[in-house]
Amino acid sequence: MDKIQLSAYYLMSVSRIQRHAIDLYEKLHDEKGDPIHDEELVRKACTELLVDSRKELDFLKDALEEHNSQ
Repeated sequence: MDKIQLSAYYLMSVSRIQRHAIDLYEKLHDEKGDPIHDEELVRKACTELLVDSRKELDFLKDALEEHNSQ
């Protein structure tokens, strides 16, 4: 894997994290745009962001490891 491919993987992973963060913001508001007050729903949405972000970070680290092994 060359540095251009590695950079592309970084972009892909970080873009997905950004999308997940935007999704979280949207989940934290109802259809009227008011913030959600239900603690359980907020915690669940935050946990989903953490899980999804960790997957992307693992992907990023795996890409780096593959790049460095060549």
